[in-house]
Amino acid sequence: MVNLSNTLFASEHVAIAVDTVALGSKQDVAMAKQLDLLSTVFNWTDLTGHTENNVKAGKCSATKEGREQLITQSHNRLKRGKGIKTRAEAVSRLSKASLALWAIQDTTGFEECNGKLSNVKVVEKDAEGVMRATKKDAVDTPILEKRAKQFKGLHSWITNHEEELDGEYAATLKALLAAMEVLKMTVPAKV
Repeated sequence: MVNLSNTLFASEHVAIAVDTVALGSKQDVAMAKQLDLLSTVFNWTDLTGHTENNVKAGKCSATKEGREQLITQSHNRLKRGKGIKTRAEAVSRLSKASLALWAIQDTTGFEECNGKLSNVKVVEKDAEGVMRATKKDAVDTPILEKRAKQFKGLHSWITNHEEELDGEYAATLKALLAAMEVLKMTVPAKV
């Protein structure tokens, strides 16, 4: 909601987001209070992943730098907690916080889209400044398109978890690439 600059969030707002992420997915009074506080300084779209499609559809209102700021600070906080948490854990928890805020701030849109960003066509700010999601029209996706999307998602997951897969990374990626080649699928570029 309130940015420090064009790219970064105010540090006191980041601290609130990080405190929320640190609580994890607890469903208790402390988490409810933290989400209420978070909703006073962030729109749900401020916490959503900064991807080309999310930005284009209005699902993400944070800059790439702002999103990175939230991830880095959350990851640093998690590392100081019990055991070292991965960067992917910080991203996952930010995504869950975004969905929780969406459910609070745009209950109707959240329910219409079944709480899934993939069901959102566009997000626009209403007269009260609330980010409202509009559901995509139902379209039957051909099975081969669905298969390609699943393989692309798996490729992304493997390449984003190279460190965690350690010695299994090369074999896992090789097996997926071999399957994609047999199926004559385009291999996505690593970002």
